Amino acid sequence: MNSTVLILIIVLVVVVLASAGFVIYEKTDWLSFLKPKVTEKMEMADYSTIEVKKSAVEVTEETVNSYIDSLLQSQTKEEQETEGVVAEGDLLTIDYKGKLTTTGEEFAGGTAENQSCTVGAGQYISGFEEGLVGQKIGSTVTVNVIFPSDYSNADLAGKPASFEITIKYRTKSVTPELNDEFVEHYSYNYLPVQLHTVDELKAYTKDYIYHYYLHEAMMQDLQKKQVVVTYDPEKEANLVTYAKRSLEYSAAMYGYDADTFAMMYGYSSAEDYALDEAHYYLDIIMLVDKIFKDKDLTYTEEELDQAIVEYMARGGYNETYTLEEFKEQSGEEWIYLFTNLDFKYDKALEALEGNVVFVDKLSDEEDETESETESVTEAETESATETETESATEGTTEGTTEATTEAATETETTSAAE
Repeated sequence: MNSTVLILIIVLVVVVLASAGFVIYEKTDWLSFLKPKVTEKMEMADYSTIEVKKSAVEVTEETVNSYIDSLLQSQTKEEQETEGVVAEGDLLTIDYKGKLTTTGEEFAGGTAENQSCTVGAGQYISGFEEGLVGQKIGSTVTVNVIFPSDYSNADLAGKPASFEITIKYRTKSVTPELNDEFVEHYSYNYLPVQLHTVDELKAYTKDYIYHYYLHEAMMQDLQKKQVVVTYDPEKEANLVTYAKRSLEYSAAMYGYDADTFAMMYGYSSAEDYALDEAHYYLDIIMLVDKIFKDKDLTYTEEELDQAIVEYMARGGYNETYTLEEFKEQSGEEWIYLFTNLDFKYDKALEALEGNVVFVDKLSDEEDETESETESVTEAETESATETETESATEGTTEGTTEATTEAATETETTSAAE
């Protein structure tokens, strides 16, 4: 191989590599590793001591009973009754077939099956529901009615008709009684401990509420020691989207648009609300992550699933969904928030309960009281000064006026004498 050929080969290789390098640079930005990445960052003061106000963790008997009532309501089930007599307020499932009395002909919309009818609610034309009261469930009865003169269907307005109605069953909501049997069943299925008596459930509930109050108070003190420097942009964006979507859903339930609904909470727009909500979530999540790291805390998926099962039971979702169905229905965002703001939140604060110091009054409350006292004192001083000034001014004015009047009087008297 002569030197000329060798030089050509070298030149060709250099050109190919250069071209490849250009393509790689164009597609991947090979200097990106040198660029600073924006990640979440916070600063945290010493939290070896956590102040909690004694009154913040007081649990009354009324609160315990109210919570247990909500547990009972969450276990309410609907039962179908095929016997008995229809009464006002009953929720029935019926079939009906209507005919015009004068001709015996059926009419459009006069026949239906498996229809819901709450007796006395006025869902049907006058006389229809009233004709069911006192009738046996499971029977077929004939009810005679007259369509209103202003009925929406002009062909039926003012005309008499008869309905053949089959009362199929009555739906009744049944809430369980608070007894030892309920406690054993509920705790076996939904609680991390097996309970046997009502007293045990009350003691468990009181302890549960106490720790809820305690953790809330602890978090308030921890957040006073926290300074967030930056938020993770991706997490922030995802949570803003989630918060805005939740707001839109809630607003729609009450017939509002998201911006108007946000203004009702004191925000200028839905975006403003969603950003504040996202930062609220992230502040707590960063705190919880730090505690997990500092305390070397861990958890298993089984523990997380058990916590979700307990959540489902408290809300009554266990009657509608399996665990997997509930997780799929709730979505990744909800699972992420539940994991961090509920499950990990409790584990992190449990690990710090030994740091708690109970006080009658928080240290910053004392500062606020002193500040308020100083403000009152300053206000009183200013008020007193103003009063003194006004009095002095009034006195001076009155004295000057009197002196001027006397002088004028004397002058006038002297002039008159002259």
